Amino acid sequence: MVNRILQGCLFFAAILVILSPGESGAEGNLKTHILTPFNKDQLIPELRRGSNDNYVVSGVIDISGLTINEVWTGHTFEFKEGASIKVGTLAFRLDAEKIIAPDGAIIIYTFDPEEVPAKPAPAPRGENGVTPGGNGRRGANGSQGHNGIEGSAGLSANLVVISIRQALNGVIKIDLHGQDGGDGGNAGNGGHADNGNRGRRASDGPVSCRSGGGDGGRGGTGGSGGNAGIGGKPGDGGKLKRIAPNVEKLVLIGEPAKRGNPGIPGIGGNRGSGGGGGHGSTYCSGGSGGANGSKGADGIVPDPRYNELGLRPVEV
Repeated sequence: MVNRILQGCLFFAAILVILSPGESGAEGNLKTHILTPFNKDQLIPELRRGSNDNYVVSGVIDISGLTINEVWTGHTFEFKEGASIKVGTLAFRLDAEKIIAPDGAIIIYTFDPEEVPAKPAPAPRGENGVTPGGNGRRGANGSQGHNGIEGSAGLSANLVVISIRQALNGVIKIDLHGQDGGDGGNAGNGGHADNGNRGRRASDGPVSCRSGGGDGGRGGTGGSGGNAGIGGKPGDGGKLKRIAPNVEKLVLIGEPAKRGNPGIPGIGGNRGSGGGGGHGSTYCSGGSGGANGSKGADGIVPDPRYNELGLRPVEV
């Protein structure tokens, strides 16, 4: 009876050995972690240290705000539909036994399309002219509007290294485009000119005209509008180093970044009206009205470099 019990125990023990995972390090014995935007802070430290576990990537893992370059090591990285790692300007290396992803999926990218530097604040407008006192004085000119500020430069992508030991089943893409430059700032409008002063009043003598009325002062010229700020310089694309049995399935993509759009030029200030002629008197005629001033010139968009492109991503 005892022998039969021992034989039965050995039989079940053998079955358990057959059904149990293999030795430590064998693929069947690896842990699997779900890497999401919500738990990345807990899992990234172990990836940095070097892990032999499997990772299922779900959602966009944004590490672009980190301040150190990243090296992640794991056994298998499986990217679900729509999953990716956003690296921004970081240098990034991914070491793995294999990568699994939907055919044609972008698994690493740099910047979102709408992610561009903020547009500068509008420039101040010019000061209005203020004519000092004095008969027949010409109207004061408006001052020029301030020029718009140049847009902020786009950020450049960095180096990404993908190292895998097993061949890929389908194509996966790495998008290392640079960031578009920010739009230029709007210029300030020109200041408005002031009106010319009225001419002096006529003056009579005892029985005749001593001096006729003075002419009115010419109106001032409006200030020119400021020139528009040019768009910010585009960032350059990054570099990709591929290490894989079939590197042709690791495809680098990314369009060159574009310079930002220019701002809006300032509008020229309003002209000043001519001053009225000096009033006549009993024996004297009045003066003539002053001529109207000129409207200020509108600002311009300087140096049209708006088709400038950043460098394309390259393989190294």
